[in-house]
Amino acid sequence: MLLVELTHTSHTLAATGIQQVCRHLYAEMTKLGRVEAIVFDPWQRSWRTACAAEKIRLRPDGTEGVARRKGEVWKTGVKISGLARRWTGIKGPFPANAGGVLMPEFVSNRCLDALPRLRALLPETAPIAAVFHDAIALRFPEISARETVERFPRYVRELASLDAVAAVSEASKVELLGLWEKMGIADVPPVVVIPLGIEPPRTDDARPAPPFGEDSQGPRVLCVSTLEPRKNHAALLDAAEKLWTEGVKFRLELVGMAHRELGAPIVAKISEAEAKNRQIVWRGAVENAVLRSLYRACDFTIYCSLMEGFGLPVFESLAYRKPCVCTTCGALDEASTGGGCLRLEGTDACPIAEGLRRMIADKALREKLAAEAASRTIRTWADYAKDMLAFSEGIRPRSRKTDAQAQNVLPKPCPSR
Repeated sequence: MLLVELTHTSHTLAATGIQQVCRHLYAEMTKLGRVEAIVFDPWQRSWRTACAAEKIRLRPDGTEGVARRKGEVWKTGVKISGLARRWTGIKGPFPANAGGVLMPEFVSNRCLDALPRLRALLPETAPIAAVFHDAIALRFPEISARETVERFPRYVRELASLDAVAAVSEASKVELLGLWEKMGIADVPPVVVIPLGIEPPRTDDARPAPPFGEDSQGPRVLCVSTLEPRKNHAALLDAAEKLWTEGVKFRLELVGMAHRELGAPIVAKISEAEAKNRQIVWRGAVENAVLRSLYRACDFTIYCSLMEGFGLPVFESLAYRKPCVCTTCGALDEASTGGGCLRLEGTDACPIAEGLRRMIADKALREKLAAEAASRTIRTWADYAKDMLAFSEGIRPRSRKTDAQAQNVLPKPCPSR
């Protein structure tokens, strides 16, 4: 039985990139084989299988509603149950026949602290592997959440102690190997690239999208991402304002919650545009069915992120046969190669404005890129789960070492003469 560590995802309603990966991966894996979700219970202070309430939050259909924040929320009943078990000395329950552990989340310090306890519960033949998404917190610490920046170096070091890592893109693999080298970590696990998937468009759910102005106001442009600095909304909004000032007609639609720590300046810029009666609407976090309808209703999408480990919104746009205007930073270079995308030459407002201008003015270009998008083969979550199961089953445990041995550093180079 493969155990999937899903402590954070099972206690949040958030559906940003990593939560989508975790929910869809777990859902598809359960269809393919014997898989069990596990969590580290801070109230019980032990590892255990996920309870029924936690598994509800692991459903990818958003059963419990839409999130307003990304943080964990532990239900009162789960807290009480955990405390009662700790006070009575009850551990677990924990699967007795674990064949390995997969950690697809960005692992918290709390779970990293409890990693030795997890290893103690596993047979010696059971490997532990992780999914690596990106190193954005180290590449752009000035526009990343402080807590994430502080704990990221430890997370990267702990990854080196595991038995294998599956990077979500070639760019992420290169990033991780480079970080280990920079940290001087010589003894590292094998790293393979297993690209993510997406939920394909549904033919049985074609509900109309929420209204947004009249068609005479120009093409409908959709941007799907959390409102935070690295997603580059500030430059996008400056580019949009430049075009609106020139009289270019288009409607900009933003979907995604505002980052609690970093999103306020972006929300303020949206408010400024609204005060000028610009054709803009910010819908916040939306239900999956609404998001699907918005993809169907838009003319094209835009994704001008400063750095991505994969770029799910790009592939979602292409799956709906909608062209995407996007930057080529990080893994977006991989995502935008193969057709369907208008690749921007920079991340500032000027190249973004020119990309928007081209797409808005040139219907033939939009149709050409839409045809290219339709010709691309887009991986699904089922594809990803199948590959991840095969990856997990093929891992051989490395010899367990002490923390000091695991952090064996490369010899320092001889000084140049």
